[in-house]
Amino acid sequence: MGEAPNSNHSFRYERGKLFVTGVVGVDSYDDKTVEVRLAAGRLSITGSGFSLEEMDLKSGLLTIDGTPQSLTYREKGEKVGFLKRLIR
Repeated sequence: MGEAPNSNHSFRYERGKLFVTGVVGVDSYDDKTVEVRLAAGRLSITGSGFSLEEMDLKSGLLTIDGTPQSLTYREKGEKVGFLKRLIR
């Protein structure tokens, strides 16, 4: 029987690495943007020099190497505008 996804998540930036917990998946990424799927919503991370260092979906941990400039969180069900989807 499957377990209910954990809706808790946290972010920590330390020594050039961003640690995100509560990760369910990664929709897309490049060196400037990472789109992360969380149990309770979505997280858009923008910055520079990104590379995915570690992704363990079993434990829900994502480690990103690089310099984040902004983190934007959207809860499940929150609408994303047409232009935002087009630009992504």
